[in-house]
Amino acid sequence: MRVKFVHISILCLWLSTCLISTTISAKSISGDHLTLVVVPELSLEDIEFLSADNESLWDEVSMTGINVKAAGPSSYINEAITLSTGARGTGVAEWNAYNRGEKVLSTGSLSAEVQYRKLQGTAPVSSIIHPLIHSLSKKNTLESFGSKPGLLGGLLEENGIMTNVAGTSDYEEKKVRYGSLFTMNEKGEARGQLKEGMVKVPHAPGGWKVDREALTEWLEKVRQENEKSFSVIEWGEFYRFHKDKEKMDPSWQRSYQQQLRKELQTFLLTLRNNEQNFMVLGVTVPKELNDKGYRIAPVALWEKGQQHGLPLYSHTTRQPFISSNVDIVPTILSYFQIEVPGELTGTPLTRKETEGEEDGREAMFTHFDWLAVIYSTRPEVLLSYIILLAFLLFSSFLYVWNKREDSSKARYLLPGVLLGGMSSPFWFLVTPVLLKSISIYWYVGLIFLLSFLTGLLLAVRSEKGVWLSSLLLFIMVSFDLLLGSPLMQRSYLGYDPLIGARYYGIGNEYAGFYVISALFIIHYCLRKKFWKAGGVLAILTLFFLGASFLGSNAGATLSAGLMFSFLFFQLLFPSAGKLKKLALAGGALIGALSFLKIVQLAGPVTHIGEAFRQLEGGNFSYILEIMIRKAEMNLKILRYSNWTTLFVTSYVVAALLLIKGKFKLWDDRDKVVIKGGAAGSIFLLLLNDSGVTAAATSMFFLICGALIWKLQKEA
Repeated sequence: MRVKFVHISILCLWLSTCLISTTISAKSISGDHLTLVVVPELSLEDIEFLSADNESLWDEVSMTGINVKAAGPSSYINEAITLSTGARGTGVAEWNAYNRGEKVLSTGSLSAEVQYRKLQGTAPVSSIIHPLIHSLSKKNTLESFGSKPGLLGGLLEENGIMTNVAGTSDYEEKKVRYGSLFTMNEKGEARGQLKEGMVKVPHAPGGWKVDREALTEWLEKVRQENEKSFSVIEWGEFYRFHKDKEKMDPSWQRSYQQQLRKELQTFLLTLRNNEQNFMVLGVTVPKELNDKGYRIAPVALWEKGQQHGLPLYSHTTRQPFISSNVDIVPTILSYFQIEVPGELTGTPLTRKETEGEEDGREAMFTHFDWLAVIYSTRPEVLLSYIILLAFLLFSSFLYVWNKREDSSKARYLLPGVLLGGMSSPFWFLVTPVLLKSISIYWYVGLIFLLSFLTGLLLAVRSEKGVWLSSLLLFIMVSFDLLLGSPLMQRSYLGYDPLIGARYYGIGNEYAGFYVISALFIIHYCLRKKFWKAGGVLAILTLFFLGASFLGSNAGATLSAGLMFSFLFFQLLFPSAGKLKKLALAGGALIGALSFLKIVQLAGPVTHIGEAFRQLEGGNFSYILEIMIRKAEMNLKILRYSNWTTLFVTSYVVAALLLIKGKFKLWDDRDKVVIKGGAAGSIFLLLLNDSGVTAAATSMFFLICGALIWKLQKEA
């Protein structure tokens, strides 16, 4: 029966890999003319109002939300550079765009073209000038994300697309002009008229208003005079409003905000009626919404003659309703049927059709509410959880270390509590949907209660508790990966799309738990002499971790490969010499890399597949940049993350447990497994960009199992 159970479990997972898939029918987006309406401080609340005010227009619009994440602090300039380059970027002080003849404020009296020639050595030929283009390009070239200002405008220009920009977000006498970032070339030159459609109105917030009729006439003229065109309107009304919002009378504030929304609505209706394809792009989020967790800017697209109303889908995030800010440049290039450069990590947005899935605006807004709750409460939930795990681990260690002769009840309760800790990732995985209906306090309390009860239940079968809890977690995570990680994407122990570090596959929190749970199951198979089952499970684990359409976690795949190699080698060749062990290490690394490369061949291109492509092309600087970014991220997590608490606690406990000669904890086979798990945890630390997190969760899970085995032997 035991043999059948293990083999049937593995067979079910394997068949699921072959049979379960998500069917997506994607419709591409293309045309000859496109108007991009850049609206800083446009929020989801504004879109909700607009869509309720005129459903006929918004029923024809395809929508998504993008995360607002730049390389530096959240700001209009940083986000505009990120959106316009297709890579995370940052601005430079005093950056702005100028019409010919305008004075550059920082110089006092020099015109824009004179300042440009002074800094660049050549005279500008365009109507819009960016004197600080060299400083901006230099700064972003040095950034690890390597954004290239002017990339989009340059490619459009090379392919015969006429680019133009009009409008500003000027506030009183301060120039705020970032819409031209979408149209300028690498030399910092762009076409258009920044003050087109701008009217000085002293009594309006910010001192300026948009002239809709003038902009409409200008756009129509551009379209009539050019075979293909890309026009950008910087709609600064919401930006100016939010700058003055706190100073305004509350009733006037609400009334003026409604007025602004209706003015934008009227302009978009005019574009539709004139059959002008347009994209509305929110840039940055109002502070009050940002503080509530709504770090999502809206994107809306209308096209003549296309099927409307379907959500925009991002192959970068692979998630419903949420896209990445690095998708905008590929989308615009794809619209004009221009090849997307290989160095861009984003993908063109498409319209998505899925069977049996809610596609309406209400479903989208509800989904964003859910995301906001998780994002805003994540720090407090994780802090409580991590402190509890660290306390549990250290107090259990002290009990075992002191060998106290307590009652049998205590010896039953402690394994139950440890197994509760090992069960908690499972409950965090399967319950996030409850956040739609219960408060965060009830949710956290429920998680802790379910984990504790599960631990006590597993402790009844104490000799198998570790393996059963591992099997429960391993199967659930595996099936979640097969389904596209819908549970992990919303779990507090998963990854947050609003942060944008990862969108799909297995995150580093669960990678640590998953790798060690697989190790414990393989350990059980080997103890029962199921060698083939153990080997198959090891390969299956690597497949789930590394496949481009499943885990897509290179660091976890390599770490698990090295860990499994160590385990099987130690068990098969316990007396091997140092030379053989060194050869094994090299062979295991090459084998893991080769396996990772093979499983990238099927499915969509991921960051791992792109890294292999760059490596094969001899672009070692790309790999070096990734390594530097991973190291920087680990240092940042080590300094600021709550996971550092569990990382330090688990590694200190592990070091104390492994002190030679202190006491005999386990038999020889258990020792090999625990040493292999410790090595795997160290590999996770070194090979992942959030290695501290993966190392903490893996070592916690490992030491919990080791302590339970110790208590079982004493009992």
